[in-house]
Amino acid sequence: MTKGEKKPRAAWQPKGQKQPRGGSFVPNISTMNFKWRCDRLDWDGPWSWHKIGLQLALSDVIPRLHQFETMTWAEVEGPTGSHFIDCQTLCKDAQDRLQKIQENTDQLFSLRLGGKYRLWGVRDLATLRLVWWDPDHSVYPTEKKNT
Repeated sequence: MTKGEKKPRAAWQPKGQKQPRGGSFVPNISTMNFKWRCDRLDWDGPWSWHKIGLQLALSDVIPRLHQFETMTWAEVEGPTGSHFIDCQTLCKDAQDRLQKIQENTDQLFSLRLGGKYRLWGVRDLATLRLVWWDPDHSVYPTEKKNT
């Protein structure tokens, strides 16, 4: 450097890497494990939990729910036959019952346990909050293909 040459200087030095402000991590629900709760069970009406019977609940339904707990939501929604259904496409009785129990949601999740057995609930992040026991697939009846 020669005399009279100026050396550039920074007024300040930035600290490490930038950090975003105000945003938070949004979890990918499909990678989270399935969870369930019984805090919204409907104890009256056509899909009442009173109708399930203790033997069936303890021998079939709860063990199947425990199997689902080992799966991610992507696996539950995959080949198991479980999926979301828009409430406006449910049978009229189911739509009326949702209004009566004041379940304000646009979609319910149909959890297929096998055969016609379905559990219906509201998904809250990675937790399915169970509402109905549907042993006859009557909340959202479908016709078999090729019949």
